[in-house]
Amino acid sequence: MTTKTNASVEINNTTRANQEDLYSKEKIELIVPTTGKLYFEHKPELVFCKPHLMPLKSQALERLEEMQRDTARQLQEKRLKGSHKAKN
Repeated sequence: MTTKTNASVEINNTTRANQEDLYSKEKIELIVPTTGKLYFEHKPELVFCKPHLMPLKSQALERLEEMQRDTARQLQEKRLKGSHKAKN
């Protein structure tokens, strides 16, 4: 029974030493359960970038809208020409 106790004490001391090493290297909050598996939670810090000016519309959307306007204008011109020919 004493060998098991000594072994568990050694394991606990080794585990504590490893935990202290981890804690000193990284600021990680350790949660040590009495039984079961050991988990730790890493909380990443937010890193903000310099703000960039972005266009409200993409270039592809602007080209598409321009094509639609051109098509609508051409269709209207054809209708006007067709109505003038019908009157004559």
